[in-house]
Amino acid sequence: MTVKRRTFSRDFKLQVVREVAAGKSQAEVAREHQLNLHMLTRWCREHRKYKDRAFPGNGSTGPNPEAHIGNLERMGKRARLFRKSLWKCPAMAIAQ
Repeated sequence: MTVKRRTFSRDFKLQVVREVAAGKSQAEVAREHQLNLHMLTRWCREHRKYKDRAFPGNGSTGPNPEAHIGNLERMGKRARLFRKSLWKCPAMAIAQ
């Protein structure tokens, strides 16, 4: 038997986050709405970080292009450094 995961609308998440912002404790709000405290904490953190862009839709909105480009640039830099080190020690490159 599989358990169906609950999904929450953007409006519900914003309502719950506003209750915490109004002064209620996260634990109290989580109990009232039968939520996991860690999930509510994550929602509050995301709302603080992204403001109006928080909770854009269902699941992941896809990879962040800026982060992907940064990762590719770092990988390219590592590859260049590795190739450069091979020129310095050709005997070591043959051994590998």
